[in-house]
Amino acid sequence: MSVGNIIMSLREDSDLTQKELAVKLEINRSVLNRIEQGTRPVRDDELKKMSLFFGVSSDYLLGITDTPNAAGNVSDARSADPPRRILSPSHAELHRIIDRLPEDEVVELLALARMKDKRLHPSGSTVQDEEIS
Repeated sequence: MSVGNIIMSLREDSDLTQKELAVKLEINRSVLNRIEQGTRPVRDDELKKMSLFFGVSSDYLLGITDTPNAAGNVSDARSADPPRRILSPSHAELHRIIDRLPEDEVVELLALARMKDKRLHPSGSTVQDEEIS
């Protein structure tokens, strides 16, 4: 399978559109489209972002291995670290602000976020429920 097909498959398995993934990776949607179509090679920095976002090795993205997390084949100790999620600029800013708040303020902010989540998603399932299943 080609690099583009692997990336497209991972994107579709994550229920993301090209536009949504491009925003998360901070690349242009047309660039992602050309990578998926095989008309443009993926650059090293893009490969790294995709690897971290999807939690797979770059070898997997490049089609070198069929094992998504081939950490055992890499001598770099950092390869055993859990994958990091690439955040949008607004999410990253929110994380920086939360990191500076005292714990009681974080608890208050969390309660507010849960109320907003419940209002936007009244179906009854919560983020905690989704993470458990």
